[in-house]
Amino acid sequence: MDNLTHSLVGLLIARGAPGPSVPRAAALCVIAANIPDLDIVSAFDPATYLVYHRHITHAVVAIPFMAALAVLLVNAWGHRSVRAVLWRQWALALAAVGSHVALDMMNSYGVRLWLPFSEEWSSWDLFFIIDPLIWALLAAAILVALRWPVRIAAARVGLAALVAYGLVSLWIRNGVEAQVARMVIAGQAPIELRMFPAPWTALDWAAYVRTESGQYSLNPATQQFTELASADANVLDELHTTTLGRAYLQFARFPVVVAAPGEITIGDVRFVRDGRLGFAYRFQVDDAGAITNGRFEF
Repeated sequence: MDNLTHSLVGLLIARGAPGPSVPRAAALCVIAANIPDLDIVSAFDPATYLVYHRHITHAVVAIPFMAALAVLLVNAWGHRSVRAVLWRQWALALAAVGSHVALDMMNSYGVRLWLPFSEEWSSWDLFFIIDPLIWALLAAAILVALRWPVRIAAARVGLAALVAYGLVSLWIRNGVEAQVARMVIAGQAPIELRMFPAPWTALDWAAYVRTESGQYSLNPATQQFTELASADANVLDELHTTTLGRAYLQFARFPVVVAAPGEITIGDVRFVRDGRLGFAYRFQVDDAGAITNGRFEF
């Protein structure tokens, strides 16, 4: 999810935490709720970003260490906390870091939860990466928690509302998924089906469908299927010879490669919008058939 959502959740965790009050709880939880995104330093290079964003800093094994780092940062200025308080701060930071990983699992980008033991992506595919309704729910809870005596209850209600929204999204998605599963595409029934949230709404869902003879993308706006070309083995081999192409194929869970005269575009079904590839890289192909520079297309 976006960092505003992480920050708002961190504030609610600070306000709604049980037990004795923790010094600098709000600052601690906001830092802890964002600290896994330290991997943004990889953004200076597209290939490095694809490989290392949502990498080890988002894995289960890293959560305790990310929480400890947040405690160190928040105690780096002002009066340092005594040992007993440090443990309470660490426990609170642990909840905030855990909320970051859980929220990032709720969108289609996902996280590699089990690094360094497995590089498999984990995602629940419930929310688009930016969701204004989540902002509104969390902001309303924070306003109540800041202004009224029921601030602890308001914070907890806000967090519960976020969980409830996730459950409602899951219920809606399962209903749409059941409808798509009954469809016949080009005379064939689906043998593989994945649903992905559409931007700005919990009601529309994109779908990836594979049948015996092809693969398709469902446009939620038109409810029409677009056939996706299978990636040619020779093209994949060519992409593997480039640093960026190799990184994207490592990142993609449902890769789509479109070859055209003079160019190759590589994308992922998760980011197909209105029949076009988003979050994709377009490479130029020279007269000798070699792949040259690529550019990012959101």
